[in-house]
Amino acid sequence: YYLSIRLASVMTLSAAHPVYCCPLREREPILRLAKSALVTVYPLPDTRLLMVVNVHAVNFSLGVDVYSKQLLPIGDQIAHHSGPVIMAGDFNAWSRPRMNALYRFAREMSLRQVRFTDDQRRRAFGRPLDFVFYRGLNVNEASVLVTRASDHNPLLVEFSPGKPEQ
Repeated sequence: YYLSIRLASVMTLSAAHPVYCCPLREREPILRLAKSALVTVYPLPDTRLLMVVNVHAVNFSLGVDVYSKQLLPIGDQIAHHSGPVIMAGDFNAWSRPRMNALYRFAREMSLRQVRFTDDQRRRAFGRPLDFVFYRGLNVNEASVLVTRASDHNPLLVEFSPGKPEQ
């Protein structure tokens, strides 16, 4: 959504009230547009805290330095969180080096990728743009809603609590 003419951001909607919220921004080097991530933490009924990371990754940059730089503060937040995590969004992973950087980041954060059986995610250069990663949870259902209302197809994932990590 737009907060001003110069600032675009992401929004995480929830019926639950967050106990922590941290917006993160990175500027695209070519277009100078702000790309953002929003880290939000919610209490779960079992007293654990769920971290949700909503990401709109840098798109127009040469190489993966700026792309990887945007992941660093997200990694700091996840690394200091001991509970379950959902990280999702438009990762603009349209090249092999970007995919490698994203998968390396997910591995380092102990995040697993949600798999979609009928994978209708929007793609660029044959690679999906949108992803959902998680840890400390179980995936009950995962599907992609095909629509012409957006340049991305919504990813629908239902999670259930996993075993608390030791």
